[in-house]
Amino acid sequence: MPIDADEVRRLAKLARLELDEAEVDRLQRDLERIVELVDVIRKVPLPPDAESLTYFDSDVHREDRSGECLPQDDALFNAPETDGRFFLVPRILDPEEDS
Repeated sequence: MPIDADEVRRLAKLARLELDEAEVDRLQRDLERIVELVDVIRKVPLPPDAESLTYFDSDVHREDRSGECLPQDDALFNAPETDGRFFLVPRILDPEEDS
């Protein structure tokens, strides 16, 4: 699956990364290689009982317990944008798709 430079720029913008063109090119190649390697891994035959060895089949849940909350000022301290009470983030979904 080819990854084009525009997709790398879009991902960088969502991650709030500023990349120059050399970094975009390098990251594009790196991401394409990662996708290729994942495709290779997906083709590895697994024994029939391999599903029972997956992380998600183990009991990793813990009991919900209430605890002390982080003070709101501390939670918002490093936020790029707030309205004083909430994090402000860019809209990533099209309002037409919400229905």
